[in-house]
Amino acid sequence: MTAYFIIDRILVPGILLFTAIRGIASLYAPSSQWPLLLGSVLGTVVVLLILLRSQRPKSVRIGWRSSIGILLSFAAPCFLRFHAAPQDLATAFLTTSASLFYFAFAIASYLTIGRSLGVVPAQKDLVVAGPYSVVRHPIYAAFILATLTLLLAFWSALNAAAFAALSLGLFLRIQDEEDLLAADPAYRDYSVRVPSRALTIPLIIPILPLLAIRLYGHLPMRPAPQRHLVVQTAFPILSLDPLKYDDWASVFVGNHIYPRLFPETDREWIPSVAQDAKFKCLDQDRLLLHPCRKERLILKFREFTTCQGNILRRSEIKDEMLKILRAKSWIIPRFHVCLEPEADLCLEYAGIRDITKRLQNVYFRFGASSQDFSKNTVGVAPYCFQIKQRTPDAILTGTLIHLQAPALPSMEIITSDDMNSDFNIALFGGPQLLKGSRENIDLITPLAYYVVSNPRLSPRRLPWNTRDVAAVIRSHLERYDLIHEKDNLITRWMPRGDALSEFPLPKMTDGTSVELALPDYLPDCLGLAKKLNRAGSGIAPICTNTSALIIERAHGYDKHSKPWYGFLTPLSPGAPGRTSVFDQYFSPDSSETWLAGAKTPSDHFYRVGIGKSPVTVDKNIICNIRGNPMGYSDLVASDFIYCE
Repeated sequence: MTAYFIIDRILVPGILLFTAIRGIASLYAPSSQWPLLLGSVLGTVVVLLILLRSQRPKSVRIGWRSSIGILLSFAAPCFLRFHAAPQDLATAFLTTSASLFYFAFAIASYLTIGRSLGVVPAQKDLVVAGPYSVVRHPIYAAFILATLTLLLAFWSALNAAAFAALSLGLFLRIQDEEDLLAADPAYRDYSVRVPSRALTIPLIIPILPLLAIRLYGHLPMRPAPQRHLVVQTAFPILSLDPLKYDDWASVFVGNHIYPRLFPETDREWIPSVAQDAKFKCLDQDRLLLHPCRKERLILKFREFTTCQGNILRRSEIKDEMLKILRAKSWIIPRFHVCLEPEADLCLEYAGIRDITKRLQNVYFRFGASSQDFSKNTVGVAPYCFQIKQRTPDAILTGTLIHLQAPALPSMEIITSDDMNSDFNIALFGGPQLLKGSRENIDLITPLAYYVVSNPRLSPRRLPWNTRDVAAVIRSHLERYDLIHEKDNLITRWMPRGDALSEFPLPKMTDGTSVELALPDYLPDCLGLAKKLNRAGSGIAPICTNTSALIIERAHGYDKHSKPWYGFLTPLSPGAPGRTSVFDQYFSPDSSETWLAGAKTPSDHFYRVGIGKSPVTVDKNIICNIRGNPMGYSDLVASDFIYCE
């Protein structure tokens, strides 16, 4: 009985209390998924309160099986690692649904057993109602199936070993409990009616869909991976420096020859430089669930050997990251470097809720500083890029050769817009590539068109901020196949803007026309200008280089005498990454914003539509390319293999 009180009343409650405190503390991490963490904290607290109020047992048995079982079942979950949410929506949805079911089933079991709950095998009042009418050990069954659910979503050797240890520990505890309770006639009658196995039919139903899609992804009938791909780019590779490249060909090559900052959960073969990353909230008086006002990011890097035989050292990775953060100041506005023992880089900044998303964007590719780009072989990992043809300003052709991932294909890069050339993937290919005998599909690349207004014109009603004018612009873009009506995943991440609201505002001017800049490369740009003239009195449309206008007048409008009023522009969300599009271009906190100083940025722009894809892919190679919230500029080789 002494061992019972030590384990049930001191040791296990202490572990549960520690778990609850750690869960509450993890809510302070900027990258935490606090609804799930809060649920686990509440579950732990419920179990702790029930256990502390449990009744005194009639008899106790502590043997070697239960001792080892208790040790394994409490220690094994500490080794489970779930670094990030599953990438595909089906796995994420089914994992969440099954986990919530087993969590609810476990809580119902705890509430049903009530004061009869115990950790050490003991004889107390028999409970046969609720979940205990489905299976004799519902709590153990819920733990096993919930852990199996997470194992299917986050498969790794470590998680598999932890699951095996947990299952063994619970099995040993069940054996000792059954041996002790078998002496009770009431329990013998109960055991005849109710099964003891965890895999009872009603309980395994929630996990079956997840099990099916995970098994389907590993069926042996999948064809062998393509060993060689030909990638056709309509334009040459302009830069292999992640700080500079902004064209599709350069980004595609950069995605394959440089390590990322953080690991990719569904692309384990892609190396990452962040060996360890920790977020710490520095607020001393922060209340639970309140956003963190000041954070610290602590990074430790790993070194790599480049394709040129040089060492990419941690100091070089640090310098590269600081250059990127200073050049793209919207990522972490107004950060400063801090001192942290044994850390390669420490940053402090004002609290940012989506900090992990910002740090996963396409700019964070490392290794350019250790490259000699005059040589014909460059790269770090997982590919080396062998340059074959180049001009003084660009790379025309080359081959991507994998280093340590034999399942990955090699890729030949050619610069051509010839519809007769033989290729597997076309980046920025023209419409002629879809004609003739080639049966290509047109992928949807998220290219959003926006109408942006100068915030200094607020709160006036601008002539292009009406639904009639927006419809004219959209109709013109649809006519020339520049945008499409089909909804896709990216629309959830792109800001819409509220400039088309119906609130009455004073007119911009009294009869004076206001300049609206249109991209001069639009098909029939002058025709669109005439339509806008007729549609909205007060609009003075001009066809011009809007990129130059943004740089010269929008980004620095307070330094120039010539003002800007509004412009139509396309914007790819691939570079900024997800919701950070808003922070980069439409936030007062960004040094690169078009709307610096605006109190309500969303009042000064609206989204016309999502652009038609400039990417064509042979349907025999690509069968199920997944939607990527960061945009298809993040395409990598694993998207092109194992097709059905």
